[in-house]
Amino acid sequence: MAEAQIILSHSRESGIVAIASGEQYPWAHTALAESGFRRDDDGVYHLPADGTGTTVVDLVKCAKRHRTSVHTSSRRFIGDAARDLARQLPGQGHASVEIYSHPAWQEDLVPWIWDSGELGRALQSERIP
Repeated sequence: MAEAQIILSHSRESGIVAIASGEQYPWAHTALAESGFRRDDDGVYHLPADGTGTTVVDLVKCAKRHRTSVHTSSRRFIGDAARDLARQLPGQGHASVEIYSHPAWQEDLVPWIWDSGELGRALQSERIP
């Protein structure tokens, strides 16, 4: 894995979203900010849809200058999945996304996982930003 990477995904509600990860994730944050992506309160960056002219091509060029790789995800943006799940629960729920940019932060979650099966194995063996 690259020392710093940006993972792009598509959100139904937000369009193109980006998450910085890796041991040198601040490099990715810098590339995202310099290329015009905007960060929300959850730490997820969004490609602005306001006509500012920011493009993914701009991001890739900027990321290269900051020693950051850019990848696209084939998975659904987890924020959309969380909001869909919250809508199905009784009462009024709210979903938010937590970003664990540094790989070591994910390891801190292992004791909190209620499932020692597939979810636990994935958390211990795969990088899930």
